[in-house]
Amino acid sequence: MTMNFNMCEVVRDYLDRHEWKYSYISEKNIIKCGVNIKSKLKSVQIFIDFKARGFVVIAVPTLSAGQDTMDEVMRYLTRANYGLLDGNFELDLNDGEIRYKAYVPCAGLNMLPDSIIEEALAVPPLMFQKFGDGLAAVALGFSDGETAYRKTQA
Repeated sequence: MTMNFNMCEVVRDYLDRHEWKYSYISEKNIIKCGVNIKSKLKSVQIFIDFKARGFVVIAVPTLSAGQDTMDEVMRYLTRANYGLLDGNFELDLNDGEIRYKAYVPCAGLNMLPDSIIEEALAVPPLMFQKFGDGLAAVALGFSDGETAYRKTQA
């Protein structure tokens, strides 16, 4: 199924209308911007990666997991992922990069409503806002994954 619109143009139009500051990397067809969040993490970088049938919104904090905390971060993120509907946390076991990824399928759509774009852009930073303090505690070695996760549920 094909789309009757250009996803990237529609998302860029949305960002322009809402006065987001962003950069477009044309050779990779990616939009990059930053978002402030209410968490010890303070902010995340957002990458919008356009694919043939949809787009991926990825949020990446400046914090990463070190070799000494990698296992506990993995446990924390596994607990956080359980039951999530709109995306998931990922952990690169090679370099410790942590990110949240949400995919928006667009194949077969005739248009891309603002509400879909708004939710796609909101969910990844909100997940870091919800789980960011616990993630920071675990990644910095101040807490284990289970204890930090339980605090997010209190």
